[in-house]
Amino acid sequence: MSIQPYHTLENVIEGAVVSFIDITEIVEMRIHLLEKTHELERLAVIVRDANDAITVQDLTGSIKAWNPAADRMYGWTEAEALQLHAQDRIPQENYSHEMSNIHKLINLETWSVNTF
Repeated sequence: MSIQPYHTLENVIEGAVVSFIDITEIVEMRIHLLEKTHELERLAVIVRDANDAITVQDLTGSIKAWNPAADRMYGWTEAEALQLHAQDRIPQENYSHEMSNIHKLINLETWSVNTF
């Protein structure tokens, strides 16, 4: 609700203009965003506290996320890892096979898992 004074042409206040705006959709969206924010915060805590290395990379191979367990497993800090490309982490002996898998992933193909 908004209330504004009603001015005449002589600039005399002779009443009020009351406006009502339906904000139901805005309130519902705010509640929805809050719920999503809480879900993402819980997920972030799980990723941060996981004992397993969790990394996220985009389809170009740029590393976008790196948890503390990845620090311990790979030896790079998150700041260092975010500067790397995913291919920088692949052992030389597995490089061609894993790059083939990455290209298949980009093209939405399936691939075989190489056991180290």
